[in-house]
Amino acid sequence: VYACADSSCQLAPGEKVKAKVKFKRPTLRDFLKGKVKGLFQMTATAQHQPFTMQLLHNADVDGNGPLANVRNFSGLLDKFRSEMPNNTLYLSSGDNWIPGPTYAAAANEALATLLGIPGEGRGDVEMLNLMGVAASAIGNHELDAGLDTFAAIIGAEDTGTAQWSGAQFPYLSSNLDFSASTTSAAAPVTADAMPAKPNSIARSVIVTVNDERIGVVGATTPKLAQITSTDDLVITPPLLGTDIDINEMI
Repeated sequence: VYACADSSCQLAPGEKVKAKVKFKRPTLRDFLKGKVKGLFQMTATAQHQPFTMQLLHNADVDGNGPLANVRNFSGLLDKFRSEMPNNTLYLSSGDNWIPGPTYAAAANEALATLLGIPGEGRGDVEMLNLMGVAASAIGNHELDAGLDTFAAIIGAEDTGTAQWSGAQFPYLSSNLDFSASTTSAAAPVTADAMPAKPNSIARSVIVTVNDERIGVVGATTPKLAQITSTDDLVITPPLLGTDIDINEMI
């Protein structure tokens, strides 16, 4: 580039003067780079927005008096949910029922109007359905009457004239394998890390809370075979004496 400040400027023949040319507006390349950078920053900010969730959880609601206590318990759930109606997740650690009066009463035909098809243990599950549990681990008492009964309680049933909806949430355990069982408990087994599905058994599920995907993984004590009916269920890690290898459960 040849440049001269004014007419008085004299350049010798062949002499060159270097000059820098600056543009008031950015070049197209710089403009696009700026837009891409801004979009990246916006995306990164959106991906890392803080998310607050209220986790409600119960364990071992088996035992005496579930019918007497369900009103107070459900009232507490309603109160907590009202404080964070869109960001609340309710889970259970299992032992949601135990063979006893309430468990047996659900088989009475007088409950057909409430359950559709009465059956042992179904009243306890219907209470959980109505309270909105999103997923439950498998506890030892769920299996007290065997795997076929467990499957009949959580699974749906349709006789053509009546229907039982079953558990409207999945049962989870990462260290129990139902898939090879010869009992009907093998039927509801579904793939892991999928959206939560009613009437199902899986190791893990995804629950969506206000557009946030929450992973839920279940686990059950390896002492299961010593305290309940396990039929041909495969339990890991194998129990050696009374010791549990916690690392093997992970």
